[in-house]
Amino acid sequence: MIEFGERDIGRVKSNILAGRDAGFTGVAKFYCGNLDFNASESDLTTFFTSAGEVGDVSVVRDDTGRSRGFAFVTMVTKEGGEKAMMLDGEELLGRNIQIRQPN
Repeated sequence: MIEFGERDIGRVKSNILAGRDAGFTGVAKFYCGNLDFNASESDLTTFFTSAGEVGDVSVVRDDTGRSRGFAFVTMVTKEGGEKAMMLDGEELLGRNIQIRQPN
């Protein structure tokens, strides 16, 4: 059995209320780099919520579980993704983050 975290439960509820598939995470995925190594998925979700609904955040980690300093973020809407892209260079946890389209 897989247990969902609060963030996942909120996303599933939001999707169902909006008439979307429960597993939908969004349409605007991007790379977020130059992150503090202590930045968590929760930190990034809070930061990008100002741009719109965050569908998914995945901090990339090495084999030991340590952050590699970058993440992939998915915004639910295209508009949210466009607003999030404008946050390039803004400060998060003392670092100016870099936002790019994924390769």
